[in-house]
Amino acid sequence: MIKISKKKENRDFTNITHSMSGEEIAAVLGIKRQAVSNTLKRAMGKTYYGMKKLNNSKPFETMVHISLGFEVPEIEMKNFYRLFPIEIRKEIKEDAKEFRT
Repeated sequence: MIKISKKKENRDFTNITHSMSGEEIAAVLGIKRQAVSNTLKRAMGKTYYGMKKLNNSKPFETMVHISLGFEVPEIEMKNFYRLFPIEIRKEIKEDAKEFRT
């Protein structure tokens, strides 16, 4: 597994100033795109479970709370949803079915 950086003080994210694809982030940081994807999925999983515990909310509501916190535009929600690990996406999808009826 590739890590972004071993030491926090070596992490330089100043070049990431706008919304970027995983491929663009990988190029800026000099790492593989898959490392960016894995890191984002782990971070989103931790964020999801932390928010779910904090708010005692259902999966779909938790995703909505997180998206509002990150100010995700509605047009980007599909891409945002894909940032979550697959097991969380399944939880969200199943729970979202209740909101349709």
